[in-house]
Amino acid sequence: MKKVFLSIVAIAALVALPMSVSAQTVVGTNTVTSSSVTGRAKIIQPISITSSSELNFGTIASATTATTVTLTSGNTRSKTGGGTLITEGLLNIATTVPSFTVNGEKGAAYTITLPTTVQLKGTASASNTMDVTDFVTSLNADPDLDNNGTLDASTGSQPFTIGATLTVKANQVSDIYTGTFTVTTAYN
Repeated sequence: MKKVFLSIVAIAALVALPMSVSAQTVVGTNTVTSSSVTGRAKIIQPISITSSSELNFGTIASATTATTVTLTSGNTRSKTGGGTLITEGLLNIATTVPSFTVNGEKGAAYTITLPTTVQLKGTASASNTMDVTDFVTSLNADPDLDNNGTLDASTGSQPFTIGATLTVKANQVSDIYTGTFTVTTAYN
């Protein structure tokens, strides 16, 4: 009798133990279960870029042979070929390189996209043209490499300048040549 009584107590104890239960619903002959998921989003500052000044190769006298004029991102001008770089007098126009500032999320990495070729057109005649190529930044002076930067961890900004190369054709027509180009930035 004692054994039967202990067996009944043991079975009652097992039934009374707490059990882990999942929420289940029976729909027709199918069992449906559910689970909760957390949704998240991180909002960051939009990236922006501003510029000041212009890319100005200065005054160049054309020649009977083509001339290549390079203006570094540090505003140093050099040439190869027959043309002459005018550096003094009333005809001289000072060289300038554009300055840019990128603003955005503090410490974020970003990429600068530069144009491949920009055509400058004469103001007296749009058929007079010259090409600007090999754009570089002060962040990376090699036009074949990526132009990546990192925004300052304290201010969320980074300045840089741009240089490029101008091709002056042989016997280039005397004119003032202008053109515009776009520089873009994006977070990495």
